[in-house]
Amino acid sequence: MDQRKKLISEKTLKKVGVVILWLIALIAVLRLLTLSAEFCHSSLQQDLSAFYTAGESLNHGLDPYRNHLSHNPPVWDGIDIFRHSRFLYPPLVATFFQPVALLPYRLVKYLWAAATVVLLAGSMMLVVKIITTAGRADTRYTSRKEESADEKSGNFVPHWMIPAIIIFVAFFYPLLTHLERGQIDMLTLFLILMTIRNLMSGREWRAGGILALTTLFKLHSIYAVFFLLIRKHWKMLGGYILGAMFLISLSIVLNGSLFYDYLLKEFPRIALYGERGTPGDLLLNSLLPVSFPCFRTTRRQRMVRPIPRSLSSSSRTQAWCVSWRHYSAYRRAQDRFLPLSSYLSS
Repeated sequence: MDQRKKLISEKTLKKVGVVILWLIALIAVLRLLTLSAEFCHSSLQQDLSAFYTAGESLNHGLDPYRNHLSHNPPVWDGIDIFRHSRFLYPPLVATFFQPVALLPYRLVKYLWAAATVVLLAGSMMLVVKIITTAGRADTRYTSRKEESADEKSGNFVPHWMIPAIIIFVAFFYPLLTHLERGQIDMLTLFLILMTIRNLMSGREWRAGGILALTTLFKLHSIYAVFFLLIRKHWKMLGGYILGAMFLISLSIVLNGSLFYDYLLKEFPRIALYGERGTPGDLLLNSLLPVSFPCFRTTRRQRMVRPIPRSLSSSSRTQAWCVSWRHYSAYRRAQDRFLPLSSYLSS
């Protein structure tokens, strides 16, 4: 009886511990959603702004790799100080954002944040599935029937692991930076995990195609090709080549000469400077260094960000600067930016 009571008490303690973990996970998720909504309300989300502006440029028949302040209406991401835009991706990515750019930017920020949270949840589910099947002797050629048989045999992730993963991810500080900037890396993570999941399930052709799509949104993913060569995943390599050929053909059809301009002109510049450029590439070359003193400070000190898109069109040129972290910085710098806003509105 004593041993039985001891076992019952241990099971009860485990259940209580799991319940506590789930409560903490719920609090962490609510905190994450609250901060995400706050970012959508008060932050420019400058990475998303670059994608949105690229799609907007294509909608107006303009070059997505250039800023178009002289166009009516102006096509600008809100913070770029160079003649070239901050959009660094192949033109097919800008094509994907064309329908998005038809919506108001304020609404797009909320939709993008919601999509990011959904992709995060999907990525976590994929991680759990990958962990579940990672201990098998040979995971490359496991069929779906074998997977279901393993699940019936009790090969599950421990009950405490799922809420623990949720807590770790929700309190992971770089995730807040991702949400505040409106980055695209969550889509990249989801596609990479889909690639790994399909590879572990023996669907190598599909895994290669997904990896090719991943390379479109994050060019550094092409380094995975060396892994395929070393590990002799020939089917996955074939799927990658076919997927890449399809995406290149699609870009040639949809983007035309813009695809060749990207390869011959824009990509070398991006590889050399990234989002930056030479002093000769500055917009309003004589005005910006005076009106934007924060651009001459260190990266840590650049607290002030112009945010025209989250404002109404009537007040857009009256308040070009909003602090993304410290609102007091905006109040201190407001007088410095008034000459630039007056110049742009004139």
